[in-house]
Order: sequence, then C-alpha cells, then structure tokens
Amino acid sequence: MTIRVYSSLDTGAPALPSVSSQRLFDNLRLVLLACLVNGYAGRPAAGWTVIHDVADGFSLSNGEGVINLVAVSNMAVAVYLMEAVTDPSTALAGGVNRRSGPWYEGQSTTGRQFFYLTSFTGQISNKGWVLVADAHSVTLSLQASSTAVDVAPGNAGMLHFGRYYPALGGVGFIALGG
Repeated sequence: MTIRVYSSLDTGAPALPSVSSQRLFDNLRLVLLACLVNGYAGRPAAGWTVIHDVADGFSLSNGEGVINLVAVSNMAVAVYLMEAVTDPSTALAGGVNRRSGPWYEGQSTTGRQFFYLTSFTGQISNKGWVLVADAHSVTLSLQASSTAVDVAPGNAGMLHFGRYYPALGGVGFIALGG
C-alpha cells in the first residue's frame, strides 16, 4: 500500500478557479478526481474509482465502500456513505445501506453530515490544499485566505474518509469532518 502526498504546491496540481460561480463542491471535485482517480503531471492517482458523476454529485469508491458528495450550497457539501451505488442518475445516488450523520435510509430525522467551508469558494484567493491518500483512505486539508499568511476561523477544514478498523474487530468505511 503506497501512501501518496499531493499538494496545491505541486507542479501540475489542479488550479482552483477564482470565479464567483465556483462552489466548494466544484473545488472538492477537482482536487479529489485529480489525486484519487486521474493523477496529474507525472503524479499517479491513489487508486480510487469514480462510481457516479452528475452535475451536483459524484461518488468515489475504494472497493470497500462508497462516498457520495452532494452540492447543497456554495459553501456546503452533504456527505453520504453506502456499500454500493444502485441508482447513479441523481446527485444523491441511490445505494445499498445509504447513510449520512445520524440519518440512514428510512430514518425520519433530517440530520445529515455536511462538509462546510466558507472560504473555499468563489473569488477567495490563496486556496491551498494537501491530500494524503492510499488505495483505502484519504485525508484532505483545505485552507483559503485573503492574505498569503493568516487563515481566519472558518477558512480551513479537514475531511477524512475510507477504511477504518473498529475497536471490536473487522473493517469499516467511514467519513469524518464537516
């Protein structure tokens, strides 16, 4: 299992547009697909697969589980996990054992897990990121600031997803952050 480190400072790293219409979802999609699926500028991909990709949602898999990211607003992305995608036609993919935060299929609560970052959108400058991944798990750190040095509260965030080992044994698929 090869652990790879990717960064916005790498030669050929995906450039994140500084246009008013650029959403957190769009920036996450650019970074995650470049690092996990496609690779860039001589940097190999970490070995993940795109399971579904539509206008406001996409799903990635490591073969052990699926993470589905869905655009909610300019600054928020809903995070869903599932065992397999059964309907890839909509942003929120249909799937086996689909869940998010305290919500699971059939649950009455409206609670969901959100990844929310106020500054990783639009025309904010100095968008930086570091992604550490292998074929099983991913840790992504994002930051943006109107200055090159200081990052104000709410302008940085972390998202981790993929394989984990429960205390009682076995292997699971998890998402943390948001």
